[in-house]
Amino acid sequence: FKDAEAIANSTNKVISTIELFQLAQLNSSNESFLIFPLPLPFIEAGYLSIDKDGSNDGNSEENEFKFSLHITMKELGHICIDFVKTNDTLLIRFRAESLEKMQFIEQYAGELLEAITDIPQISISFSEDATDPISDLIKQIVPEGQSMLDTKA
Repeated sequence: FKDAEAIANSTNKVISTIELFQLAQLNSSNESFLIFPLPLPFIEAGYLSIDKDGSNDGNSEENEFKFSLHITMKELGHICIDFVKTNDTLLIRFRAESLEKMQFIEQYAGELLEAITDIPQISISFSEDATDPISDLIKQIVPEGQSMLDTKA
């Protein structure tokens, strides 16, 4: 019972995170866009987004499957990893919040390529344009000038 308060606080944080993402999913006008929270201890904030029909970018191919990991970690900051799988190609794009963090992640590209063995063509790219995952999510699901909460009673 010594750590009961810390356990209660972390549990409340996980529950609040799940509730926030449930509210975000309900407010999303796009039924083919799914959001799954990632309440993991080593991730400060994060979610997995799945675009079931590739409608986010408007130029999707047939048989394309796209999902993205949007995370914030204490040591690495904001990171977004986009995965696009077409018939025989996997495209992976790592976006970090700074050049230094991008270069750190880029060091491990070779190991990642070796670990993925069942896809013949893999393309990995790196950039330094990651932003806060939560603000990105809000921009994506809430039209500009509107609010996530309906304050009219």
